[in-house]
Amino acid sequence: MHKNKLRSLLSVSVILSLGLVVYLIFSLLKVLSLELTNAPLILTSLATIGFIIYFISAGIIYLKSMYNNAVVLLISVIAYFFQLIFSIINEFIYFERILTALIIVCHIGSIYLLMKFLLEATIIDHKIIEN
Repeated sequence: MHKNKLRSLLSVSVILSLGLVVYLIFSLLKVLSLELTNAPLILTSLATIGFIIYFISAGIIYLKSMYNNAVVLLISVIAYFFQLIFSIINEFIYFERILTALIIVCHIGSIYLLMKFLLEATIIDHKIIEN
């Protein structure tokens, strides 16, 4: 029974998406490690670890289809991902005002969609939660 759940979580699209996110984060941290001192790099790494935990949690909720509007949570995670990447680029690599505007839009959108998910989420099947 656990093998079927694992196989459903490891579909081709999930593996490709996860690989893309991991590669992007690794590449960005590699570039930053050449340019930054230890303190900002540690803080950036902590923010990235927080995002990875949020990303995995939302991905599991979306893939298990436990809630009726899990797509809203997935869009919130994607907006937060863009906000994090744009923030790192804007702060440490290339400052641009348009990136600052995109960061604010992504951040507000992410928070709004997360709150919308939390307020409107209803469980589809109670048996999934009990197991």
